[in-house]
Order: sequence, then structure tokens, then C-alpha cells
Amino acid sequence: MSTDYSRSVRLGGLAASVDETTLRERMEGSPIHLTADGRLPAVAETLEVLVADLRWWPIPLSLDPGRGQG
Repeated sequence: MSTDYSRSVRLGGLAASVDETTLRERMEGSPIHLTADGRLPAVAETLEVLVADLRWWPIPLSLDPGRGQG
């Protein structure tokens, strides 16, 4: 899997008025933890899309499927 997110970080840096290095450091220091309520409609599909999008970013991502309600 490619981890080339340079264009996204460049665009994000411009939007946040910071340079790419600063934005990347901030993102790498911002862990994302996902849980979900299994009783909600389309939760599996929603999480699949969300994780597919987030895995392209330079962030620490953790999933905990056993913590959500149901």
C-alpha cells in the first residue's frame, strides 16, 4: 500500500496556514481511536469507508471493535 500523502498534507497545510512539516508532526501526534455501536444501521460499511480513508493519513489509528455498544 502506498503511503504517499504529500499532496493531502500540502493542501491541508495551506488550509491551516502551516508548513507541511508542522502539519505532519501535529497529525502524527494526534492518535485516532475508533469504536462503533454494532446496532446502528450500516455500521460495518461506514467503518470500512472511514478506515479506508484514514489509513492514508500519517496518524496513529487504533480500532477497538469490542468496546462499542452491542
